[in-house]
Amino acid sequence: MKLNKNSFPVNISFEDAFSKIQKEFTKKGHKVNLSKNNFHLNITPYWVCFYDIDSNKDNNYKHFNGQIALNSLTNKSQEEYLKLLEFDTPQIIDTIDVALEKVEIRLKKSLISKEEAKEAIVKMLSCKFQVDKQNVTLSGFEEMYIPIWKCNYENHELSLDGVIGKINNFNIINKKSKSNKDLFIEMTEEIKDPQKFLEYVFEFIKGIFVFLFKKWKAVLIILLILLILYFVFF
Repeated sequence: MKLNKNSFPVNISFEDAFSKIQKEFTKKGHKVNLSKNNFHLNITPYWVCFYDIDSNKDNNYKHFNGQIALNSLTNKSQEEYLKLLEFDTPQIIDTIDVALEKVEIRLKKSLISKEEAKEAIVKMLSCKFQVDKQNVTLSGFEEMYIPIWKCNYENHELSLDGVIGKINNFNIINKKSKSNKDLFIEMTEEIKDPQKFLEYVFEFIKGIFVFLFKKWKAVLIILLILLILYFVFF
């Protein structure tokens, strides 16, 4: 696909993204059958720049600096994507090397101009650090594109960065509680393994001793009652 934009490369293949998201569903107890139709690759624009802030409150001077990334589709700051710069460098990429027959690629058009982005970032930083706008200086302003895998399944819209495959929103997947039937099936499958069977036996015996240790007074009373009943009736 033609791109010709300042972009990060697509290092995470469709197969890798598919595997990571499928495993996340499974880990949280969801049985889902994903297909390539659930996936697409967004090439998302971001405005990225450095900032310097001077603060002088009550004669207490402070200087702050850093970097910020603004999603050019949502007008929201997403600093987590700055981590990608530690692993790779965006550059002018002519084409996206992803097999089109495998997945749809969507090149997103920036909805926010450079001037609008500057104004939004200055406002955000001014509020965050509680300084006047004139005390905020931006530099190194540039637009860069980030490949982000998207997976739409039922009421979930999952994201996974296509550069290192670590920035995601998997936290929106709720952990599903296993039913007693699922737990029983899981147990019967596990005890087929001799090592797992011995672990279950060990945990069972351990549980008995822990119970006796914690409830030794109650156990002693029950034994005394049984002994009294034995001598009375036998």
